[in-house]
Amino acid sequence: MRTNAIVVMTGLMAACGSTGDWDEPTGELLEAIPQECPDGSQGTSVTLRLGETLYYFWDAQDTYLDEVSPSTSRYGTQFCNATGNYPLSGGKDRSCLLWWFVNGPIPAGSIVLDAWLDLTIYDSSQDAYPVYSLNTLWGSSATWLNAYSSVPWQVPGAKGPLDRNSNAPFAIITGGPTGKRIVQLNTAGLQLLQAVVNGTSSNFGIMFANATSSDNLRIYGNLAPNTPDRPGLGIRYCP
Repeated sequence: MRTNAIVVMTGLMAACGSTGDWDEPTGELLEAIPQECPDGSQGTSVTLRLGETLYYFWDAQDTYLDEVSPSTSRYGTQFCNATGNYPLSGGKDRSCLLWWFVNGPIPAGSIVLDAWLDLTIYDSSQDAYPVYSLNTLWGSSATWLNAYSSVPWQVPGAKGPLDRNSNAPFAIITGGPTGKRIVQLNTAGLQLLQAVVNGTSSNFGIMFANATSSDNLRIYGNLAPNTPDRPGLGIRYCP
């Protein structure tokens, strides 16, 4: 069974745009990710998409944290926004949070081969936005100050180490045009997804943010009129 290379660079930096608020790359040895199933097949692919109910009404959700209105929930809007030093918001930050229910659609014991974010960009940025895994529970009531109801983030804007894994982004949304964008998860992201499928890691979703970017990135959210435009998590796996 073929596998991917096992050395990845955590704290990745994109070649274009501003450098954001993530760390310099450091080498980290990770377990190899298989490229095919034990029987040599390419596995099964599925895309989990916001706005589609497969098991429960909470199969997926999105919101964005808005420093401009720190006590206001932005859940239930058509777009998910992220920016840093955005002039029109007085240099205040915004960050986009996404979550998909994984353990129902992907059977327990499955082997994750590949995964990607399926996004539709409404307002493009020339800067790169790193994608981080979240480390704490959040809900539709999330704001810049609170993760869930009256439960605060460790640091406002989910910037604390208990809020997100900011030292090891597992994908980078690079600068580019509007429209459909497929963003591959790196090895660290695939390993985290495998741990979620195995039940050895919690699934708190992801966020993308760039505290130094003055170029807004806006994607369609779960209220996009066209279902294919809503954020998707694609997974190729061996059942």
